[in-house]
Amino acid sequence: RAVQGMLDFDYVCRRSQPSVAAMVYPMVGGDSKQNFYWGHKEILIPIYKSMADAMKNHPDVDVMVNFASLRSAYDSTIECMGYPQIKTIAIIAEGIPENFTRKLIKLANEKKVTIIGPATVGGVKPGCFKIGNTGGMMDNILHSKLYRPGSVAYVSRSGGMS
Repeated sequence: RAVQGMLDFDYVCRRSQPSVAAMVYPMVGGDSKQNFYWGHKEILIPIYKSMADAMKNHPDVDVMVNFASLRSAYDSTIECMGYPQIKTIAIIAEGIPENFTRKLIKLANEKKVTIIGPATVGGVKPGCFKIGNTGGMMDNILHSKLYRPGSVAYVSRSGGMS
């Protein structure tokens, strides 16, 4: 649902192509594709079993939105920081222990990677991009004109405040 919301936001912002390049889902049997909508037409987003395959096939990707559960968010974030092309990671999972978060921040600072989260619902820069579920449903985004470019970006640590 979050991925479709991000694609819908991209579309109403009149991006020329989706901001979601691929997904990594280790539970799938192998690399595959999943249908999503880009406006009124269907598009296929590749799903990879491993981060290595995704990074190899999408060398221009520099942002990762980590929707992994509490149990695997720390490890998958550490793995992602092993790829120098990644410059920003948004971690959606709640409940990552504080000592793990401190380790993530330390490593991110060493690798010059920006961390958003953990425990964020995402962020939005009007007219540019949307990360995660922030901003509400599409009717709210249209009503509040978040699809228009502006000078304010929004990042939330509280689902109740967004």
